[in-house]
Amino acid sequence: GFVNSSALLIIMGQSWVLLDIRKQGTFMDEDSFIDLLMRLNEAQPLTMIPGLAAIAVMILVGRHLKSIPASLAGMAAGTGVYYAMKSFMKGVDIGATIGSISKQAGVAAQPETFSILPSVHVTELFTGLAAGGDLGAVLVLVIPAALSMAVLSSLDTAVSLSALDDLTDSRTDFNRELVGHGAGNMVSAMLGGLIGAGGMVRTKPGYDAGGKTVAMTVMTSVIMLLAVVLFVRYIEYIPRAVIAGMIIVIGFQIFDRWSLSLLKSCCSRYLFKRTSTLVDAVVIVLVIAVALSFGLIIAVGVGTLISIIIFVSRMSKSLIRNIYHGPAIRARNVWDSQSQALLETNGHKIAVLELEGSIFFGTAGNLEAEIDRLILGGVAYVVLDTKRVNDIDSTGCLVLQRIQARLRRHGGELAISYILRERRNDVDNFPGQDQRRQGNSRFLWMHLKNAGAVEILGEDIFFPDTDGALTRFEEQLINSTRSIKQSTTPTRLLPAILETLLPNEIRTLRRLATRHVFEKGAAIFKQGDAGDAIFYVSKGRANIFLNLQASGEVKRLHSVMSGTVFGEMAVLDNRPRAASVIATETTICYRLGIDQFEQIKSIHNETALKLFNNICLMFSDRIRSANTMIEELEK
Repeated sequence: GFVNSSALLIIMGQSWVLLDIRKQGTFMDEDSFIDLLMRLNEAQPLTMIPGLAAIAVMILVGRHLKSIPASLAGMAAGTGVYYAMKSFMKGVDIGATIGSISKQAGVAAQPETFSILPSVHVTELFTGLAAGGDLGAVLVLVIPAALSMAVLSSLDTAVSLSALDDLTDSRTDFNRELVGHGAGNMVSAMLGGLIGAGGMVRTKPGYDAGGKTVAMTVMTSVIMLLAVVLFVRYIEYIPRAVIAGMIIVIGFQIFDRWSLSLLKSCCSRYLFKRTSTLVDAVVIVLVIAVALSFGLIIAVGVGTLISIIIFVSRMSKSLIRNIYHGPAIRARNVWDSQSQALLETNGHKIAVLELEGSIFFGTAGNLEAEIDRLILGGVAYVVLDTKRVNDIDSTGCLVLQRIQARLRRHGGELAISYILRERRNDVDNFPGQDQRRQGNSRFLWMHLKNAGAVEILGEDIFFPDTDGALTRFEEQLINSTRSIKQSTTPTRLLPAILETLLPNEIRTLRRLATRHVFEKGAAIFKQGDAGDAIFYVSKGRANIFLNLQASGEVKRLHSVMSGTVFGEMAVLDNRPRAASVIATETTICYRLGIDQFEQIKSIHNETALKLFNNICLMFSDRIRSANTMIEELEK
């Protein structure tokens, strides 16, 4: 919008000159586009002919004769047409030339060429300000005006640099460029000159002419200086309409092609499917309209304000990135068969909300409304995944408290993952966790703590990852559901690997298996060890870790609970262990070695077949569960 507004303002400003319509406004009160349209009846057709000739030649040369500078060709052609008309149409007004620059510069009495160079006026600065009367009152007027001019010039330079970066596929150091422009403008002011900026009206033609390095800027400045010093008296004879026509062509070249294609796409028959495109187009058109009516600074301010409003509106709708429901989304735990069945039946009571962005006044309401909808649908346990959340304001803290209170009233709980306590030295359960990723987590924790939300919510609802929160809720769901069932129909817990086995077959396995106790932190086996046994967890819990040799990190894959079996791959392929198993609390396991399993195969064939069948069913359940989770994550 800014680039297109600049192009239109350039075209509009030069249209007055091309049409030879005298402006009524002053420098501080420019005539608008509407004023130009209202006064088209004052246009001088003869004055336009040299300018139109320059425009036509520039376009033709630019398209067909790339080796010739289009601007120079257009200026030469337009000037030739002007003086030809002046020669054949004696006494007819066909427009003015640039005029006597040397006389305006006070050089008439000093014919020396270099006398037109500026002199230092810095000594007159304070005396000139003081001559205005009260110095303080003068500064009150001068300083805001100076700051406004500096802001506009800086903005013009910055946006032009951004447009040039897109054109050249490069990245510019904006700070360095602005410092350079600022220093140059201050020196220019000390010499009595006006400030300038890195506008596209000069940059784009230079780039199109082949100037694609920093040397182009230096060359342009040197050539311009030499032209003013050496050819000033010849420049005076160039018609104003020709210069206006040249600048109008350059103005059209500045137009941003991307925004033009954007406006074109908005006119397609699928407009209703292009909401974001339409919004961008509206912002562009709005900035252009305001710029033509009130000026660039106001247009940029209005455009920025509208963009902020749109951003807040989009953010308020996009906090919830995904919603995952149980039992499709599960913790990385291997439960016993009865617990698995309970989760399959009651897992819909658990939901994970993956958040992205900021939990602030614009998004907190939608989050609260979505959780209310989940509660009405039977969800009791909610996990808020804040891995991609970058900020929480005071309104967000209050909403989290209200969500927790509402869930508890319905017999449920709230958990928040990826926000860690400030005291984080205990990594027993998560060895190898990348501490560098905890910076944003600590920021969110301190913000919640300073707002008093941690004390109200309770530290126990915060988890280092979503898997830990899911583990907590699955345990609560299993225990609560199992206690209800056992109170009505007590059942005997039987691990999946022993299902379909007769009592005497189970006793045979019990005689062959050996009992082992592993304290917290002890390795049941390590990655790379010989796969020589299968283990059954009688009591306790252990985590399965995978050492990633490429990165040196340790990744937790699963947790095994009481009543579950692990290490069964050794029975199938007799290869080294693919992962390590570490006890996270005092754990009692029964170990059935490969030798004992071979003994069962040789003596009790039917028992061995049942064990193989149960192992295959366990693998099948795990694969189906993984497929269901992948399907849920891809929604």
